[in-house]
Amino acid sequence: DSKTKKPLFNEAAWKKANNVLKEILEGNAADPPGVSFYQPAFGADGKPLLNSFGLQIYDCCRGTNNTECVHRHLRATFNNWR
Repeated sequence: DSKTKKPLFNEAAWKKANNVLKEILEGNAADPPGVSFYQPAFGADGKPLLNSFGLQIYDCCRGTNNTECVHRHLRATFNNWR
């Protein structure tokens, strides 16, 4: 850190980082075999939604649950507010 002149990673931070890496290497951050977390998105008319390049848009349920989908429009609207 340029202000404190202390390392950005202390012993506890390295331990946590190495635990995350261990989980990744054990395959715990990958999709289970044969399971797809992506589904094609469809409009109200039942037609596939396409982006400006004509490519199919997909919804992803990874890391979320169905109740969070209610708030998806908020994330899309305010995503640039950081």
